[in-house]
Order: sequence, then structure tokens, then C-alpha cells
Amino acid sequence: MHQITGPVTCQAATFVYKDDRAALKAWQDVAQIPHIRAEIHDGRASFLAALRAWNTQPMLVPDNAYLGIYAHMGQGGISPKRRDDPMFSSANVISWQELAAAIPERVHTCWLVGCDSKAVLSAWKPFGGPVLGRLLVTLETNKWRPLVELFAQEISLDPINYPEDMLSLLRKALPELGTAIEYYEPTALEWTLFFPKPRERIDCCGTEGL
Repeated sequence: MHQITGPVTCQAATFVYKDDRAALKAWQDVAQIPHIRAEIHDGRASFLAALRAWNTQPMLVPDNAYLGIYAHMGQGGISPKRRDDPMFSSANVISWQELAAAIPERVHTCWLVGCDSKAVLSAWKPFGGPVLGRLLVTLETNKWRPLVELFAQEISLDPINYPEDMLSLLRKALPELGTAIEYYEPTALEWTLFFPKPRERIDCCGTEGL
């Protein structure tokens, strides 16, 4: 499956790397977001080429660039299928290092949605890596649709949302998303968690979420 919507010159993009029963629904969710470059791929080479083409297009301003990626994710990187899928192929796995290499100009904000994308924290450098400002990671597989709506608000031009606005939206989403999301900022030495704060995690999910 390979579909595209929106001009490549958009400052925001969502790339779906899926080849399973959720692929069509994922594409329908993403394709309805306005003011965005959206693509879905089920092939490794085409996904990496398309991502790099968007990130290196001359009109992109990295410090104002927003990228969302939806796929199966884990320690080894991203894949269009789960590892327990009978049709899973390791040849289609894109390592975190390969993914970073496809974002050479970097982006300000990156949302990695799928399975356990938190694994990227040990693979990407916090300072000097592909993310300049904020990195959202997930710890579960079934939280995609609420995040589509939130990502659409994150990149909204009407109204324009500021960083503190997104934190407010994420706090409102906590009862539904629970401990499935974490938001980090890169510093010189480490990824610093700035959402959810320990108090917010306890208020939402109790001490078992810690």
C-alpha cells in the first residue's frame, strides 16, 4: 500500500509504515489531518526514500518541522508488521539508526507512535540527534487514534498551538491514554522527561503506573 496526500513542502508530516489489518484505518485517520504531508508505505526502501525527500526538501525549516511516524516499534526499530505475524520479515525492519539517517536535516518535534517506541531513547542521541525540541514516545499499541487528534492539534495553524497548549491537551487526555505516552526534551547529556510529571502519573493511574 502506498498513498500520499499534501504537498512535500509542508512543515509537518506523518509517515505510516504499516502492512497489517490496521493499515487502512491508520491511513484514513492520517489522511484527514489538514496542512500536512501524509504518506503510507509498506516497503522499506520507499519509506526511507520518501521520509528523506520530505526532510531534505529546500523549503523545510527544521526548527519548525513536525514529524509523526506510526508503525510497529521496539528495540530493533520499526516494522510494518508485528514480530508474531506469520508474514513478518526482518528484511523490512528499519533500525533506529537507519531511521535517524533518513532525517538528516532534523525536526523540532517528533512523535513515534507504536508498540514500545520508548526503545529509541537508547538509540538516538539527545543532543545532536534528529530531534531538536521534543520527542513523544509510546509504550502500548492501541493508543493511536487519540494521538492522531492530538497531533493534528499540535500542528494546527487555526488556531496556532504553543508548547504549553499541547501539555494542557495531553493532561486532558491522560484518563484515556494512561501511562502510554511520555514526552521528552533533549539536553546535552540525556533525554529529560517533561510529561507526564510524577504527580500527574499518580493522579491519573495510581502508584502502579510508576
